[in-house]
Amino acid sequence: MELSLERDSLRDGRPVYRQIADHFLAEIECGRLAAGARLPAIRDLARSLEVNRDTVALAYDALTGAGAAESTVG
Repeated sequence: MELSLERDSLRDGRPVYRQIADHFLAEIECGRLAAGARLPAIRDLARSLEVNRDTVALAYDALTGAGAAESTVG
């Protein structure tokens, strides 16, 4: 998965969590991410992007709120 972040939100205009959520929304809309596909674990994605787990959790919450993802435990 190729995901580049603009860490300077003043330059991009969006916080990092929003950039992550928008990336997954775009992947879903263009069909590269199938309905029902599993997203990376929060811890794994945070590590690969070198961001705090809370940042990824906020992104996933935004996806859930938009109806683009469902949360499951395990």
